[in-house]
Amino acid sequence: MGIVMSTWYSSSNFLDSECSPIPLSSRPGPKSVFALVRAARVPISTAIAIELMHRSPSIGVDSLGNFVAQRREFVLPDFAVPRAALVIERYLDTLHRNSVSHKRKSVLLLERNCHVPEVNLKTIAPILRDIKKRGSAYIDSVNGDIEELRRKRSRRKGSGEMSVHIFAWTRIARPAKYKRDQ
Repeated sequence: MGIVMSTWYSSSNFLDSECSPIPLSSRPGPKSVFALVRAARVPISTAIAIELMHRSPSIGVDSLGNFVAQRREFVLPDFAVPRAALVIERYLDTLHRNSVSHKRKSVLLLERNCHVPEVNLKTIAPILRDIKKRGSAYIDSVNGDIEELRRKRSRRKGSGEMSVHIFAWTRIARPAKYKRDQ
């Protein structure tokens, strides 16, 4: 179900114009749970996926009976391990991407992330300095080794590309819009 949720949040077939997951029908069709499970290419029946979606607090149901994504990580009641669920989902997604890498001729070696949807921006300066210091130190430590591998003739058979990226970001939350009484 982690891969199913990841597909719902990442596949363009299941995203709206703002890149948010679209509501999904429980009946067969292009915007349905059936299509999502098929796109995720996981060995789970649509009936079981629908049953788990009904039970999960990660997914709601709208007034039309469509499933609505509420949280990216898939959890079940009394089994709430959201951080672990997200880490496992990213790990499985990386494995899945690597298993189909022959078509794209690329291999994703590692993908990790940490995300907090709401944080006090005034208190994070020490953490950002630490990220910058450690990230710079890590890139400095591997840069020489990576540069040493540079081939003189890049058009030769068996040559490719390698990249390491470290980034951190912050974004100011948008204030809620309230209607004024007139």
